[in-house]
Amino acid sequence: MKESNLLHKMLLSHDAGWYKPGQEGGGSFRPYSAIETILIPKMREEDFSEKEIHLLLVENPARAFSIRIRAAK
Repeated sequence: MKESNLLHKMLLSHDAGWYKPGQEGGGSFRPYSAIETILIPKMREEDFSEKEIHLLLVENPARAFSIRIRAAK
């Protein structure tokens, strides 16, 4: 997406994926921290700028979940 200049169209999702129905109590809890502990450091390692990281984690979600008033046709 970065190479194709499409980061502005990307929306990230996060799921801990810890629940295992066959295990007592659903298994061991896995915290919702992969974005902070794995993804962001890896993005910095791969030369994503702070502006690009902000775009993916702040600007794109804000735009996706904003309410827009469409012009009447």
